[in-house]
Amino acid sequence: MTFDFLPGELWWVGRTFDGVRMPLDETVDYQVDLRHVKPNAGSAILLSSRGRYVAGRQPFCVTVRAGRITVTGDEKPTLCVAGNTLLDAYRAVAASRFAVAGRAPDALCFTTPVYNSWIEVGFETNQQKVLAYAHGLVNSGAKPGALIIDDNWMVRYGQWQFDRARFPDPAAMIDELHALGFKVLLWVIPYTVASGHPYLELKDERLLVMNLDGTPKLTPWWNGVSCILDMTNPAAVRYLTDQLDALMRDFGVDGFKFDAGDPLMQDGSFAFYKPISQNEDDTLYSRIGLRYPFAEYRESWNMGGEPLMLRQQDKAHAWDESGLKALIPNGLAMSLLGYHYHCPDMVGGGDLGVVDMHKPLDQELFVRFAQASALFPIIQFSMAPHHLLDEAHYRACEKALAVREQLMPYLLRRVELAATRNEPIFAPLELYFPGQGLGKVTQGFSLGDRYVVYPIVNKGQREANFTLPGGVWKDWRGHTLAVREGGETVTRTVGLDDLPVFERVDEV
Repeated sequence: MTFDFLPGELWWVGRTFDGVRMPLDETVDYQVDLRHVKPNAGSAILLSSRGRYVAGRQPFCVTVRAGRITVTGDEKPTLCVAGNTLLDAYRAVAASRFAVAGRAPDALCFTTPVYNSWIEVGFETNQQKVLAYAHGLVNSGAKPGALIIDDNWMVRYGQWQFDRARFPDPAAMIDELHALGFKVLLWVIPYTVASGHPYLELKDERLLVMNLDGTPKLTPWWNGVSCILDMTNPAAVRYLTDQLDALMRDFGVDGFKFDAGDPLMQDGSFAFYKPISQNEDDTLYSRIGLRYPFAEYRESWNMGGEPLMLRQQDKAHAWDESGLKALIPNGLAMSLLGYHYHCPDMVGGGDLGVVDMHKPLDQELFVRFAQASALFPIIQFSMAPHHLLDEAHYRACEKALAVREQLMPYLLRRVELAATRNEPIFAPLELYFPGQGLGKVTQGFSLGDRYVVYPIVNKGQREANFTLPGGVWKDWRGHTLAVREGGETVTRTVGLDDLPVFERVDEV
C-alpha cells in the first residue's frame, strides 16, 4: 500500500525508540521494519495529524520517501480515515486496538518516585547495600516508593531464588524495607544459563526455545549468551511464575522488573512450542506482568491500554539524543501507542557507566534530567541526589519533585482516564491543540488540555522560547498571558531550578 502525504501532514510510527525522529513530514526519508522494535516497545500503528491511520495486528514495514509512504506486511494494511486531527486518529485506534483495563499500576508508582539499585550498586548488590541505599533515601527526606533490587540478587539466571551469600535473610530485609515505606520489586529476565540446574531439567521438559533441529537455542544478550524460556508453552510460563509467586508468598516481594524479552524471531531459526507470529513472544512475556500490582518492562509489543509500567531504553549521561533530548520525544511515542504508564530512563541516565569516578558528574545535566522526568507519568531514580549534588543542585531537584507533588491530583485524574477511557496522560501538543502549528514540538508536552510543559534541555541555557496554544495561560511564576488562537511564542528567562509549566486558566 502506497499513499501520499496530505499538505502539512505529520505522521507518528509505532516504534518508540524512534520517537526522536518523529513526527515525520513529507521532506524526510525514513524506513523501519516493525518486526525489529527492540530496544524498546512498539505496535503496528501509524498515526497522522490529519486524522488518518494504519493499524494492524502484525508488524509491517514502513518506508517514507519523497512525500510518499509505503506500508508492506503479511497482513494486508489499510489506510483509514477517522476525522481531521491526530486525536481523531488516536481515539479510533484506541477503540479498536487498545485494552480497556479499568485499572492502572499501583498508585504508589505515580505518587512517589520509583527507585532502582542499578547505578548505585551495579552487579555487586547485597542485602547490606540495598538497606543502606533505602535508609539513605529516607534519611535525606525522600519519599519512599517502589524500590527495585536489580541484577544479581538471585542464585543464577533462571533460578529465581535469593543468593543467600549476598542476601542471608531476605525476609528480614524486605520487612525492614516495608517498615520504611517501600514496596519491593525484583529484577528478572526470561533467560536461563545454558549449563547445570535448571537448564538440564528445562531442556529435557522442552520448556526452552529450540533450534529447528530440536536443540536448545542460544541467544546473545548484554550479559552473555543464554537459553530462553518458551513463553508459548504454558508449562514454561508456570515455571517462571511459580518461582515469582513463591517470592511474594515466602518473603513479601511486591512485584517485578521484567527486563529483556526482546522479540526473538529475527532470523527464522527459532522453534517454539506453539507457532506464533512475529513479536508475539514479546506480547506473551508482557502479559505475565498483568498478574502483579507492580510490573515494569522495557520491551513490549501491542500492549496498548494494559496496566504495566514501561521504562525507556537505558540512556547515556549526555545532553544529546543519546541521553536527555531523547526522553520527551520517545515518551510521546509511547503515549501514542497506548503505553500510558511510562517513565523515562533513570534520572541522570541508566547506563552502568554513567558514574565515572575519574570524571565529575554533570550536576546541571542531572537536574535537567530530573526536571524533564518530573511530570512524566512515572519518574525513576537510581543515583541518589543527596550524596551526588551540591546544595543548589539538590534543591533544584527537590523543587522539580515539589511541582510533581503539586500537580499530583490532576495527574491521578489523568491516570484514571487512561485506565477507563485510554486518554493519554502525557501527550504531544498536537493531540489536544490541533492545527495551531505545534505538531513539530518535540521537547515539550501536554498533560491533558490543561498543562503545557517545556523542560530545559540545553546546557547553560538562561533564556527560552515557548510556543503556546491559543487561550489564557498562567506561567510557572504566576504571570498570566493571553495567547491568540493559532499559537504564539513567548520568551522567558530561566534559572537552574525552573521547570517551565504553563496552566490553562480559561474555560477548558
